[in-house]
Amino acid sequence: MLAQVASRFPMPWLTVLGLMIFLAVFVGVLLWVFRRGSAQLYARLAQAPLDLDLESSGER
Repeated sequence: MLAQVASRFPMPWLTVLGLMIFLAVFVGVLLWVFRRGSAQLYARLAQAPLDLDLESSGER
């Protein structure tokens, strides 16, 4: 059934374009997450829920 639908689809290049956009976004997110210097930021954010300093969280 999928082959029948795909054979009648008038714009097959659109599926390839969608795949390319998805891959570009995926690779971009991977590069953003694993960029240099981000480990310190993630370590600090990982400790945020355990931080007992109420002034830094905005509560008084």
